[in-house]
Amino acid sequence: MGKRKLRINGHSHLLPYPEEIPQYMKDKGIFWVDEDRKFMLQKDWRRPVTDSSFFLNEKLEWMDRYNIDHAVVLNLSQLYGNGLRVEEMKQALRFQNDFNARIQHGNPSKFSCGFVVHPGFVRGACWEIERCVEELGMQLLCLPTHYMDTIGT
Repeated sequence: MGKRKLRINGHSHLLPYPEEIPQYMKDKGIFWVDEDRKFMLQKDWRRPVTDSSFFLNEKLEWMDRYNIDHAVVLNLSQLYGNGLRVEEMKQALRFQNDFNARIQHGNPSKFSCGFVVHPGFVRGACWEIERCVEELGMQLLCLPTHYMDTIGT
């Protein structure tokens, strides 16, 4: 009998646990997850968390249950920085990228994680690409194709 082929989930997302999200993210209405892990929220928006496997430990259990060997973790569109002022956008992207780097470094055999930049701010995007590749050791750029600046254009 031949060797089993790897099973890879090529499109996956992970949410931070509520306690992993910095307080300023909630205070500024940028992004947070409620304490019951039932909703992800922004200032005037909320979306149900449809499965507990959106969180790390539960994702690992889910992967074991369904014999998934590896997952590619993409960025959350809620953290692309759309409509945020430049400084808040940088904080949101940095949080997302640092979170994904921690996931990848803590579980390198299980996850390949992406990082995100805001293409509307080219100089900042180049700096963040360099930081994510050189300092965080990430190799997968998730370049958003739908993004806005602070006035929604």
